Amino acid sequence: MNDSAANHRIELAQMSDFEAAKQLLDRANDYALAQSGSHSWTAMDHVHANLLKTIKEDRFYIIKNDEGEIVASISFDNKRRQWKKAGFEKVEALYFYKWMKNPAVVVADEPKRLLRFVAEQAKLQDKKYLRCDTIAELSELVNYYKRLGFREMGSFMYDSSKRPGVLLQADVDEVLAKLA
Repeated sequence: MNDSAANHRIELAQMSDFEAAKQLLDRANDYALAQSGSHSWTAMDHVHANLLKTIKEDRFYIIKNDEGEIVASISFDNKRRQWKKAGFEKVEALYFYKWMKNPAVVVADEPKRLLRFVAEQAKLQDKKYLRCDTIAELSELVNYYKRLGFREMGSFMYDSSKRPGVLLQADVDEVLAKLA
């Protein structure tokens, strides 16, 4: 699936993108350290293996700039274990994660384009909700989600980092309207 409406296309990551995607993930992790005082992910070997798995399973999407550098990414799936562990019933939702942008590269609306892309995929799959989880301490990110119509549904503790996380959910149509 490609989104060719703008200069930079949203495209499915290929195995050849793994090293660059891994570097983006590491940069995003360092950025989280600078913003919140600790890394988003601590068991990086596990996180890198999971990234490789999402690429192999065709669930990791990227945006590259004109130089071919990955400037943003997102992944999505029909399930997310954090929600199940927190006691939430399965609903018609699309779960997104690894929504990252390269903090060193100016990418105007690329993160919004990725979120719009996921919301459009949710519509195509007849999903009513978008769900995500993030580190609770990343208040700027949590507030960004809330401005897009996401509501806090609960909290949990991340297994790998032992950091508090927040579960967020939004109506797909509301997100699409705010991103229009």
